Amino acid sequence: MSEAISIKRRKTTDSDISFDSLRSEAIKLIQQISGQVWTDYNLHDPGITILEQLIYALTDLIYRTELAVEDILVRENGQIDFDYQALHAPEKVFPCRPTTILDYRKVFFNAVKEIDNVWLTIAQESEYQGLYKIFVKLEPGLDDKSSSAALDKLRAIYNSSRNLCEDIAEICVVENIEYELGAQIEVRGSHYPADILAEIYFKCSRRIAGSVSNSHFEPGLDKEVPLDELFTGPFTEHGFFSELNDNPSEFVVSTLFPVIKSIDGVDQIQALYLEKDQQRFYDVIETKAPDKAIGLLIPEPPTGKIKVELRKNGRKLPIAIEEVRAKYEELNFKYQSSRGRKQDLSKLYDLPLGVSRRLDDYFSIQNQFPITYGINAFGVPDSAPTEVKAKAKQLKSYLVIFEQFLTDFLANLASVKTLFSIENEQRSSYSVQLLSQQQIAEIDAIYPKNTFDIFKKIIDKFDDYDERKSRLLDYLLALYGEKFSQRSLRLFSYSYRNDEAKQAIVNNKIQYLKSIIELGRDRAAAPDYSTGSWHSGLQLRVSLLLGFEQLAVPSLTRMILEQNIKLVEHSDYEHLNAENYELIKPDEKNFETVPALDKKGSLHELRQTIADSIPLKNNLLSEVLLREGIYLDKYQIKNLNSDYQLLFQMDTNQYWCLGTYADKASAIEAANALRHFLILLNKNSEGL
Repeated sequence: MSEAISIKRRKTTDSDISFDSLRSEAIKLIQQISGQVWTDYNLHDPGITILEQLIYALTDLIYRTELAVEDILVRENGQIDFDYQALHAPEKVFPCRPTTILDYRKVFFNAVKEIDNVWLTIAQESEYQGLYKIFVKLEPGLDDKSSSAALDKLRAIYNSSRNLCEDIAEICVVENIEYELGAQIEVRGSHYPADILAEIYFKCSRRIAGSVSNSHFEPGLDKEVPLDELFTGPFTEHGFFSELNDNPSEFVVSTLFPVIKSIDGVDQIQALYLEKDQQRFYDVIETKAPDKAIGLLIPEPPTGKIKVELRKNGRKLPIAIEEVRAKYEELNFKYQSSRGRKQDLSKLYDLPLGVSRRLDDYFSIQNQFPITYGINAFGVPDSAPTEVKAKAKQLKSYLVIFEQFLTDFLANLASVKTLFSIENEQRSSYSVQLLSQQQIAEIDAIYPKNTFDIFKKIIDKFDDYDERKSRLLDYLLALYGEKFSQRSLRLFSYSYRNDEAKQAIVNNKIQYLKSIIELGRDRAAAPDYSTGSWHSGLQLRVSLLLGFEQLAVPSLTRMILEQNIKLVEHSDYEHLNAENYELIKPDEKNFETVPALDKKGSLHELRQTIADSIPLKNNLLSEVLLREGIYLDKYQIKNLNSDYQLLFQMDTNQYWCLGTYADKASAIEAANALRHFLILLNKNSEGL
């Protein structure tokens, strides 16, 4: 008996988050919890109806969480703010700072188009290590002014690109020793003789000079080269630079044969040589010195002589030198233009584009209940008994408890792009979203007064923003292979309370992320002293790790000077301020501690608040107050019945009066403002 031919049924496995799987799991839980009380799990049961509606809403939430990342990060205008998300393009992330001699040559070719070639060697004759000797071969035909400008530009490029413990010992201009090209060449076809000869001169001059050629990035993509390999080494905006050979000590004349043979119209080369001072070279020319190089003399009208004969069918072709020179200049102009043209990187890859969606838009499940429940937009008929209306309202209120969780979930999903970003103003990692009258009819009758404030207060109990934001920033840092724990820094954060220290760490991580490209690329960067800057890669990294607010510090005393404050020793301050100076012995009955206020602002704004305080009236600041005034527990308030004194604890037995205020609130505000003013002075006087 033959076996029946059939198509096997495809076996499907439901996802754990599908509607059916969630419904089955929910019923199992109901049976475990209330199996002895509730036994009807059929479709007609109202409890099952409520369950199915909630599960249906959950599947919608699950669908939104599985959207593409770009759809979650995209803004309403359909664009992703990559800088805001701390995400960067490949040409910024992958390239490094010039590190090797080859890297430096690429940077020079990319930036200075007036150079024909450039070589670097380590200066052996110097007593110092890390010095380079640069040999520059300039483009033919440059006048003295253009040559000097090209050398200045090359030096400036090096100064801005150099690494620590490296510098230039000397820049040497390579002397160009020009040779004439002589040849007998048989041509074919209908090509114009002057065009053929001009191309021979152009390509041979490039070959003899060892000129560097650049090509586009696109061919690399055609060969499926990954972007990290495509952007290996320093980024060169004019494309790839190839044929970066060392400065040759000799030139082999026979290498010109394939160059000339590749030109359209050339049939045979019957003779080929280079000539100088009536001496012909058919094989090898030696330069013998690193500061000398071979070049090709291009004949110029009217006195120049062409020593290249073009023949066709054994007959010498007449060629006008003016035509050859004009065509040569055209070819050279195209070469220089292509070398100076910036590459269009938009063709290399496509930045992610998302679809803008209302991720926080919630549709109430109450609108999907059968109309007999009386909880959808139509509600209960006015003619219905009061008891029916009350039950409908009770059911609506019961469902709102669950729906509040659902709508808050969507609000949190919509805020993902803010959480995974360098934004730090929101100061909340959990979101609250109230249901509107359009979503649920008569919701105002269910919500209490000040609903949002109540919900926010509940959420804030569980929202350790700084700790959560810090972990999210750790993820963004890990994308670049970095970590920023600052455990050591916490041991020395004397000026911060515990909550302030957490905020400072978050701010430091954000600053670190903002500089992530420079930190990775320029970790070995040396300062460009030609511009008067001492900003280096190491200085930036250490400054960020230590939490300095001044990353490029012109002066560590600048902030104190800008505030017109003179910093003096405490003994001198006592003598200068004797009539205002008041020592008070502690009387714990009348002393009160100062509560902390979130007193933020600039130095100027804080200075206005404490303008009447005794220490700053005469623009004098005791070094004791500058050092110890950052601790809030050093401040006390003394009640004098009619007014309040703000005191600063000098030691266990003495207090220093900082000022007198009409009310307690003003004294508390002044203490916090003075503390934050001194913290800012201290922090802005730190640097590397």
